[in-house]
Amino acid sequence: MGQDVLIGEGVRIAGPVVIGDGTMIEDGAFIGRGTVIGSGVYVGSDSFVRGSVILDGSRIEKGSQLVNCIVDEFCDIRENCIVERCAMIGRGALLEPSTIIRSHCSVSNNLRILSGSLLDSDYPLVAEQ
Repeated sequence: MGQDVLIGEGVRIAGPVVIGDGTMIEDGAFIGRGTVIGSGVYVGSDSFVRGSVILDGSRIEKGSQLVNCIVDEFCDIRENCIVERCAMIGRGALLEPSTIIRSHCSVSNNLRILSGSLLDSDYPLVAEQ
């Protein structure tokens, strides 16, 4: 565990896990085995993260579920999103609330996925300018 890590009430951590400096994990979150969380990451209340890599500066909002996935730096994963196994979220991507990213799918760098979307395949997506 890094320095200046803030962990809320009722958080469960089932190691081994790595948590970087300046990370904040809100009340009721679960951080499971094999998870690596970078520096300056925010994990919202009641979120579930297991077997995933979350790189520096990313935000995982309330009620989101991430399982065996990779989230690059400075991503913003809003409330109640689901990112399934082997999915990859590119640097600076924004997943609006209630988005589902299915297994083995990837989201390009700086891409915005609209609220309630289901990404179940890799499409030739173009980021907003």
